[in-house]
Order: sequence, then C-alpha cells, then structure tokens
Amino acid sequence: MSFLRLSRWDWIAFVAALTLLFTMSTIWWTSAQAQECRRGERLQTPPAALRGPESDQFGRELRQSAANCAAKAERNAWQADGGVDRLLLLCLLVTIGAAIVAAFMRAADRRVEPPRTPSAIASVAGLTAALLLLYRILQPPGPNSGAVVEAEAYLALILVSVLAFAARIAALREREEVDVGAGAADAAAPARGPSKAPRAPRVGW
Repeated sequence: MSFLRLSRWDWIAFVAALTLLFTMSTIWWTSAQAQECRRGERLQTPPAALRGPESDQFGRELRQSAANCAAKAERNAWQADGGVDRLLLLCLLVTIGAAIVAAFMRAADRRVEPPRTPSAIASVAGLTAALLLLYRILQPPGPNSGAVVEAEAYLALILVSVLAFAARIAALREREEVDVGAGAADAAAPARGPSKAPRAPRVGW
C-alpha cells in the first residue's frame, strides 16, 4: 500500500473528509441566549468576600449553571434531532466514509468498476449533504428568531462542497483510466477470425 498512488483530487477529498469529520463535533447551531450564558460562564467570578474552598466551590457552581444554560440550545452535527438533520448526518457520514475508502483503495491499487466507485458515491452524497446543510444554515434548528449559526457550520459547508467537487473529478479520472485501459487491451489483442491452415496434398495410389 502506497499513498503516493493518490492523485491530487484524491488527496483533496481525503483531507477534506478528515477535516469535516473533526468539524462535525464542534458547535454549528446555538441561540442568542446560549451565547449570553457562555459569556457569563467566562466572566463569572465569586464574590470577594468568599475565600478558600468556599470560593472555588461557588465559582464552579456558577460556571456549571451557565454551561448548562448554554448547552440547552447548542447543537453540533451529531446532536440535531430533526428529520432534515438526521438525513444530513447520514449524507455526511456516507460522504466521509466513501472518500476515505476511495483513498485507501487507490493506495492499495485496487479498483471498482465505474460508475459505482467510492469516489462517485462520495460526490453524489457530498452534493446532497451540501444542499441540506445550506438549507439548515438558512433555516437553523429551533426558533429562527433567536437562532445563531456558528462559523463552523459555514466551514463545514465549504469542506463538503470541496470534497464533493474533488470526488467528482477523481471519479471522472477513474472512468478515463478504465476507458484507456480497455482501449489499449483491445489494440493489443490479436485480430480474431476464421483462419484455415492449408491442407497438405493427399498422396495415394
């Protein structure tokens, strides 16, 4: 197995898939109230009158209360529970899995006959995921009046779009390689046709 066999587009899809998988665990959706709770958690300090263990305990309770307040509205790709969100999660996982499988198969010099190659699957699933994620950015989970879309959601949209595009180019290159290989095999094959060897003259008395 050698990753030197990967083309530029295979590498782009592979790196984008790994980065997207990491990004899915970050917060994509939140609310204005949750942001205020997080701000309060960072700024929370115990009263000056308290000292020692009581001060530490009081500060931990305040920060935990603020964190619980924020967690009620914060969602990442794994936590959103709407029907669209579940479909989005499925498409993202298929996209990432297919891109990783395509990279390892290319490194192992193994092939799947087009058009159902891992790269082709990643391109279709990635395009579907990009459209669903764009819809979710325009219509975030929960009440839209207080919804806030974090920068990580836009980063995920860029990553899945790049992944889908790179996987599409890689799938087209794979199809071209198969066509070129088939053409070379046909050209190298000897012409087949009915051929009869000349019969030796029959000698008899």
